[in-house]
Amino acid sequence: MAQPTAFLGSKALLAVQGPEPSFVATGYAFPPLLVYGSALVRSPVTVQVLCGAVLVGTIVRTMGRLEVARFWQILWSALLLLHPALGLMLLRDPTWVATTLLLLITTRLLWQILYPQDLPLNFLVVLVGLSASGLMLLRFEAWWGLVFILITLWCLLWQETWQYRAAALFIVGTMCLFAIGTCVYLNWLATGNPLAFLSQPGSGIRLPGLDSFLVQAGLGESILKILRWMLQIAPVYLLVMLWLMGRTQAPLQVGLIIALPIVLLLINLWEGLYTPNLSQFGVYLALLPLLLEQLPSRQSWRKLLITLGLVLSLVSSGWVLQTNQVIPDEILLWRQLTHQALPELQPVQAYHQMTIEQRTIATYLFQMGQPQQHILMDDRLHFPILYLLHHTEGLILPHQYEFEVALEEPEQWVNLIVVAGAQSPLRMQDAVRRPLAQQRNIDPEAQEGLTLPGFKTVFDFPNYQVLQRL
Repeated sequence: MAQPTAFLGSKALLAVQGPEPSFVATGYAFPPLLVYGSALVRSPVTVQVLCGAVLVGTIVRTMGRLEVARFWQILWSALLLLHPALGLMLLRDPTWVATTLLLLITTRLLWQILYPQDLPLNFLVVLVGLSASGLMLLRFEAWWGLVFILITLWCLLWQETWQYRAAALFIVGTMCLFAIGTCVYLNWLATGNPLAFLSQPGSGIRLPGLDSFLVQAGLGESILKILRWMLQIAPVYLLVMLWLMGRTQAPLQVGLIIALPIVLLLINLWEGLYTPNLSQFGVYLALLPLLLEQLPSRQSWRKLLITLGLVLSLVSSGWVLQTNQVIPDEILLWRQLTHQALPELQPVQAYHQMTIEQRTIATYLFQMGQPQQHILMDDRLHFPILYLLHHTEGLILPHQYEFEVALEEPEQWVNLIVVAGAQSPLRMQDAVRRPLAQQRNIDPEAQEGLTLPGFKTVFDFPNYQVLQRL
């Protein structure tokens, strides 16, 4: 179970099933497009499968249109679809899959503006606005990337009058700002803070279960690390970018179009945090067929160089995964897919232990679920348990009016309590554990289990603790 999928699934459950007022728990969630999309179809997996199928189909279809022999089409398609970065993105991160689809659409539209074909220019500008506004509802860094998109559009329309360029920027900017304003307005309605998703726990910007695995690095160091990964994982993307810029009379415009996903990745370092996340590089592999389609001259040496670059990229990605240079979520998934034993690394073992605890607790809560049973927990931190539980009946969560009453007199209102464990890095953020510990003069930072009168400890795991009323 991937953490991004569990987050979307838990928010979709709250939006559909409650408990009320559910909007308080979902209004600040990010990305809103996927949160409410998952709620609409009742499953984040359905959204993930649909987006993944469309993305794979687009890759295969674009590869089939390349003006090269069928052998090269099949070989390059196989090297792309077997690539670990693309595979991990499809399996564990629906947000990046949806982002890649919109980037594909946006990039193709920008190419058509630069090299007009069938669609009228006015219509293309409107379509760019629609696809770019979708990006605003998927990735926060796209808000800052809007400036880059507008600069790119201004340069692409350089042959038009300045009045036309200003009108085009106004249309695209207004559509994107409307999407941003919608997100900000939802945050304000739900919490009273228009930027609550940047700081509220469990908003989706930073998943709590993975916070402790982020690598702190300075901005300059982070950029160097990302560029090194680009050379390792997506060298063909950079190579084709240079080729396309070298063969055109508009190298600046071409470079701006191709650089859009790179700029978004660099803006992703806005907090000064470098995340060794391989799946986010799948976006460059998915965009590569579109770039190859723009490359009319494909001499034999270029075909061999593209093939060599894809092979080296695939091998390099496998080596990065095999040597455990990525986040524990990806290491665990990779080892399970390749039927290998887990490495004896503390972060990986800790993450694996956490997933086992989540499944154990969710199974127990499901088996114990009875009418009139009430479970007190902080779903903002423990969303994987909520997602595995598949229902919200009987839950008392921080957004409910009953939450404070249940905290004051848990022995009267609560049957089961789920809190962060004594060794969990989230124990100070837990909205249930912290006040209960303070009420009984227990230091919330102390690495010791929570004891309550009238309750017995059912599970005392390192990351989770479950108490049941006697």
